[in-house]
Amino acid sequence: MRDQTNRGVRPRLARETLRLYVRESLKMPGFLAGAYITSIIYSIGVDVLTPLFISRLIDELIRTPVDQGVVNHYFWLTVIALSASHLTVGRLTMFLRNRVLTKTERSINLLIFDTYSRQEYSYFTNNFVGSLVARAQRFTHGFKDLLDISMFALVALAVQLIGPVVILAFKAPLLAAIFIGSFFVTLLVTMLSSRVRSPAMRVSAAAGSEVTGSIADYLTNNLAVKVFAADINERQRFYGVAEKRRQKYLHQANISEIIRTLRAGVNVSLQLVTLAVLVYLTTRGKISVGTVVLVQLYVLRLEQSLWDFNRTSERIEETLADAAEMTEVIIREPQVSDVEQPINLNVSSGEIAFRSVDFRYHDATEENILFRDLSLAIPAGQKVGLVGPSGGGKTTLTKLLLRFMDIQSGAITIDGQDITQARQNDVRSSIAYVPQEPLLFHRSIKENIAYGDPSASEAEIIKAAKLAHAHDFIAKLPQGYDTLVGERGVKLSGGEKQRVAIARAMLKKSPIVVLDEATSALDSKSEKAIVVALDNLMAGRTTIVIAHRLSTIRKLDRIMVLKDGKIVEDGTHAKLLKENGLYAELWSHQSGEFLPEE
Repeated sequence: MRDQTNRGVRPRLARETLRLYVRESLKMPGFLAGAYITSIIYSIGVDVLTPLFISRLIDELIRTPVDQGVVNHYFWLTVIALSASHLTVGRLTMFLRNRVLTKTERSINLLIFDTYSRQEYSYFTNNFVGSLVARAQRFTHGFKDLLDISMFALVALAVQLIGPVVILAFKAPLLAAIFIGSFFVTLLVTMLSSRVRSPAMRVSAAAGSEVTGSIADYLTNNLAVKVFAADINERQRFYGVAEKRRQKYLHQANISEIIRTLRAGVNVSLQLVTLAVLVYLTTRGKISVGTVVLVQLYVLRLEQSLWDFNRTSERIEETLADAAEMTEVIIREPQVSDVEQPINLNVSSGEIAFRSVDFRYHDATEENILFRDLSLAIPAGQKVGLVGPSGGGKTTLTKLLLRFMDIQSGAITIDGQDITQARQNDVRSSIAYVPQEPLLFHRSIKENIAYGDPSASEAEIIKAAKLAHAHDFIAKLPQGYDTLVGERGVKLSGGEKQRVAIARAMLKKSPIVVLDEATSALDSKSEKAIVVALDNLMAGRTTIVIAHRLSTIRKLDRIMVLKDGKIVEDGTHAKLLKENGLYAELWSHQSGEFLPEE
């Protein structure tokens, strides 16, 4: 059943891939049409006219007496056909092709970027970054391959079939029929073999993506590998992935080789049948020596093209199989998407409300629902702390507010407006989010801070850094604010990265602030310094703080304790201690004011 499903889905992906390529390339219809027209003219000049002129030249040379004028005529026609084809038409074809290729590749790259940008947050947590990059690269390279195949290989094959058939139809109809028959036999073999080979190619392409993803995973987590001295284990694991790829590719290669053998038989048969017919017609004086040469030139070219067609069909299948993985993403419907006519979200005060919210993760069963009929209200400007055992739903609650995921029922509102009816970017623009792991680009510190407000002046950037107590360490760096932080900020310490992230949040003028363990990477001295900065950040803004370090939330307006997706306690620090419930228990059990994981 699975195989039948795949055979139904994959051809659809191949067609969709071709449709996308055609759609993007047709954004330059004039250059595209010009490239194909000049390619046809080039092939006619080289593959049809040149052999025809040479055959006529030979016939004139063996005549008695030789007509020098006619000889010169066909000689110069041959020179003109070759020169014009290679030096003029061929170069014009490449010029037009390059214009189409570069602009369409840019368009395809933007399509890929837009495709990834609309995917929900969980999509990227469930896929290897390296695998996603490999999909994008193969999709882009696939267009170049298919453009060249269609513009040169397929155009040449069509001309080399149609041109000789038209000419030979007048000179030797039997040979024209042989040409047509050999082509359709080759086409039939190609279509039948494709049904056998395509599934193997798709499996091989998927195994190749797994290899790329494994390498990316190893490189991303190289520090963990070194710390745990796990190089040997990782190598063994990667060997298994690479071996799987080898076996899948070998299976595909063996199938391809069997198919090549069958196709080689077709080509040899074409040569032998043509030779027999030529001998028969020549010995009976029905065709001239020049025609024999002409047919041989045509046959050799067609034979090479048919053989190339065999390889070309393989390249097309391989290219479509590689590109299909990206096509799947392009046509995929994101789990979180904007409505067709979104409202204009107007956030001024930042009042937050969860109303009878039901939520479970996409791959969870109905019984494993996290939030059931969850309701809470956070008035504008209120500072709320979220605590509780791990898995209780603290981080999930903030991700729902940011629309990284959507709820199954109920409503989440900001200033009375349902966030599912607004654009995702509008929702997130109203929230300054500082996660536990700082999110820094491999760019300068200045650029990373300015990400909160790209229009900010240098003075505003420095002011935000000072408020985040980041200015002093930045000033000591060799390039100061122009220092590159490395991939994911690897050149900075945990505390330094966090302070840069806090400075960025300060620069973002949003009425809501979400801090997810924002001080977890800071030492005690840095934490005391940053508390003032966080107070400045939270001033006048609705704030949600997730913390295991209870010292960071005990002075907040309100603390909510989440356990198993339910709010089991709600109140101030003093009130919750008096109630002597879960919060008081956690407070008494913590060491150094850290909330223990459960």
